[in-house]
Amino acid sequence: MGSRSFISRGIAALRSEQRSQLSLCSPCLFFTLLHSFILLAQAITLSTCIVAHNNALLVSNNFAEIKSNVFKRLSKDNICSLVCSDSVERFHIAAFLLFVLAQNRREAGSLNALMVLFCEILIDNIKHPFLAKFNDIKGHYIL
Repeated sequence: MGSRSFISRGIAALRSEQRSQLSLCSPCLFFTLLHSFILLAQAITLSTCIVAHNNALLVSNNFAEIKSNVFKRLSKDNICSLVCSDSVERFHIAAFLLFVLAQNRREAGSLNALMVLFCEILIDNIKHPFLAKFNDIKGHYIL
């Protein structure tokens, strides 16, 4: 009888430890799935725009980005985080375009897909010097 109570106490302790680990992992799992669905929605939107040859929607987002960021006074740390987020955005677009081109080899023109990537890089290369100029930062800090 004594060994049974020892085992039942061990199982109860193990279950409470599993519950505490599960309560820590549940939010992480939820936000990881949410982030994955958001990235999937972005990829589907990009694919739809490229297949439908809707260039206005693809390029208008870049001009809204210039308008919202260029004429603001920012600290060097904020500019660094902005440049880092731009590089992450470029990577996402390049990865999405790779998947879209692989999926729609016949329907989507590769010219539209390359135009999206070219416009993103061009807009970033216009935005970064303006940010440096309006925030009095020398050119060798932002590359």
